Amino acid sequence: MTTAEIPPHEAVPPIVTSKRLGIFLGVSFLFLAGLVPYIIYRNILSKNDHYAPLDSYPSPDKIATRLHCPGRTNITAEEFLKKRPPLFKLPLRTKGRNIVDASGERVKLMSVNWYGASDEDFIVGGLDHKHRREIAATIREMGFNSVRLPYSDELVMRNPEVPEKFWSKNPDLLREKKLRDHAGNFKRDKSQHVLDPQIGGDKNDTEGGNNNSTLTVNALDIFDAVVKALTDEGIAVIVNDHITQARWCCDGNLCDATWSNEYLGKVCRITLTEDQWMENWEKVMRPYVNNPLVIGADLRNENRSPLGKMLWDSWATAAEKAAIKLHGLQPNWLMFVEGVASSNYLQGVRTRPINLPVANRVVYSAHVYGWSGWGSLLKGPYWSRDYASFAYDMYDNWGFLLEENIAPVWVGEFGAPDRPNTGDLNYWTNLMNFLQDVDADWGYWAINPRKPKDNETESYSLVQDDWATPKCDYRMYDLMTKLGLSPYNSTSEPHTTESVSSSTPTPATTLRPAVLGKQKQMPLGI
Repeated sequence: MTTAEIPPHEAVPPIVTSKRLGIFLGVSFLFLAGLVPYIIYRNILSKNDHYAPLDSYPSPDKIATRLHCPGRTNITAEEFLKKRPPLFKLPLRTKGRNIVDASGERVKLMSVNWYGASDEDFIVGGLDHKHRREIAATIREMGFNSVRLPYSDELVMRNPEVPEKFWSKNPDLLREKKLRDHAGNFKRDKSQHVLDPQIGGDKNDTEGGNNNSTLTVNALDIFDAVVKALTDEGIAVIVNDHITQARWCCDGNLCDATWSNEYLGKVCRITLTEDQWMENWEKVMRPYVNNPLVIGADLRNENRSPLGKMLWDSWATAAEKAAIKLHGLQPNWLMFVEGVASSNYLQGVRTRPINLPVANRVVYSAHVYGWSGWGSLLKGPYWSRDYASFAYDMYDNWGFLLEENIAPVWVGEFGAPDRPNTGDLNYWTNLMNFLQDVDADWGYWAINPRKPKDNETESYSLVQDDWATPKCDYRMYDLMTKLGLSPYNSTSEPHTTESVSSSTPTPATTLRPAVLGKQKQMPLGI
C-alpha cells in the first residue's frame, strides 16, 4: 500500500514535528547558553588578574649576587672599540634535532628579540637612548648568544627616511647614509668605523655632533648598522620578516596575516605578492652575504588565516621557494620556518616537510604564549592548563620533531610580564619545565623596555628603561637555571657558548612519559 492509499488518519507522521523541533531548539539553546559562559570562563576569566606570589623565587638581590645577574656594567672603552670573537664555530648546520657548529658539536641558540624595525617608526628600539653597540654589548653580557631582528615588508619597499630623534644617540649613522640607494639596493661594502663610546660617533666624523632634528637616515641603512653592531659584538643574528604593513603584530587584519595579500586586491595599504615578498628578502639579506654571524632567515612571522592548520601546505611551498632564492646568495644560511596558526602548529611537517636542495639547513620554529591554544577552546588557553595538558599540546604541535630526532625546533617567541598574575606564572612555569625537558633552542620576547607606538611600557622586557640595567627577576632566574643562559661573570673570564656537549637525543619511549608525567614545579630558593 502506498502512502497515497493510506487513509488520512493512518498517514505516516513527519520525522520532525513542530513539538520535536521546539524541544530540539530548546535543548540546543540551553546547551549553547551553558557552553558560551564556560568558554568565556576558560579562555578569559580563568587567567585571574591577581598578581601571583613569587615567594618561592629568590629575591632580585640574591639572583644578582649568586647568579651574576645583571652581568657586567663596567664595559671599558677599549673593549667597546674592538670586535669581540664569535660565540660559535661557524658556519652552522642541522643534524637531526640539533643545530651543530663547524666541528659537529651542538649549538644551542639562546636568543632575545630586539624589535622596532617592523613597527611604525621603521627603527629598532633604543637608539634614542643608547648607542647600538652599547645595547649589543648589554645583550651579550646578559648571556644571549643570538638576536632575532624583525623587519616589515613596508620598510623594505619604501626604505623611508627616519628622523634623527629616533637615533639621536647614534650620530655616526650619518656615515652610513649611502650604503643603499633609494630603492634599498646595497651599493658598496661598509667601511670599518672607529667608534668613540664617549660621544657615540665616529672619531673622524665632523657630522657626528650635529643635532639638527631634520637630519635623516634611511631605514635600511639603520637596519644594516644594527646588524653590524650585533655581529661586531660576536652575537649571531637571525633576520625575521615580521609583518607586511609597518605596525605592531599581530591581530586579525588579513592584510598582514600571511606572506602574500594580493588576493585581497586593493583593500590593503601595502600590497604584497609572493614574488615581491621574495624580492624583499633578497634585498634585505644581500649585504650580509659575507657576514658569517648572520646565520639565517626566519622567513615569516606567525602565518595565520581562516584556513587555520590547512594553511601549512601552501606555506611550506612558499617557504621552499624563498629559501632556494636566499641560498642562491649564501648557501650557509639556516632557514627558520615557523608553524601555522600563529606559529603554534607544525604537525604538517609529518606529511609535508620542508625540502631544500642544500641539505641540513632547515630549523622549524614555534611561538608559545599564555593566550595560545585557542584551537582547543574546551581546554582553554595555556595559562589555564595543568602541566600534562600543556605538555601534550606542545608534543602534538612541535615537540615530536625533537622527540623523534627529525629536526631542530627554535621556540622563537615566548615571554611573560615582570609582574605576573597567576595565569601568567602557571603558563611560564609549565613552559620552562617543558623547554628544559626537551632542551629546545629558544628566543625570548623581548629586550625592549618600551613599545614604539605611544611609548607604552613593555612589561615583557628584560631591561629597565635605561636599556642597560637587566631585570634580575623570576624570568632571568629560570632562563639561567633551567634553559642554560649564562651572564658574564665579573670574577672570571667571560662565558662562551661555542657549543653544548653533543648528546644522543633521548629516545621517545623514555622522554615522552617522563615529560607528560612531570608535575608543575616551582623553583627552589638559593
